[in-house]
Amino acid sequence: SALVEIWQCNAFGRYDHPRGGRDAPLDPNFQGYGQDVTDSLGDYRFRTIKPPPYPASAAWMRPSHIHFRVTAPGAGSLVTQLYFAGDPYLASDFIFNDIADPAARANVVATLALPTDSAGPPVAAFEIVLG
Repeated sequence: SALVEIWQCNAFGRYDHPRGGRDAPLDPNFQGYGQDVTDSLGDYRFRTIKPPPYPASAAWMRPSHIHFRVTAPGAGSLVTQLYFAGDPYLASDFIFNDIADPAARANVVATLALPTDSAGPPVAAFEIVLG
């Protein structure tokens, strides 16, 4: 099994971290961090909000994203980000565009969809492979 950790900003675009850096409000009801251990099939699950884009500087917006760290015995650790399809800031995000291979870049973009029973919030699948 692997340990899957996520962290993200709140609905105001602020991380709950001492070096969060933004002047946006904190949300006392939003931790901004979670962890899960994969099951025997390698599956994991989180329930969270879709984070908003936020200004990283006066001239640059970060697209909506969730940070992931996956650690597995014998496979080391991987840190990556999940982005959302259709985000208008993907094209100008230097972190996203630093992934040179277009197929690899597409692998970090997820599409939100309604669950198969159409009840509940949208879901996204994000497959992470440690090789």
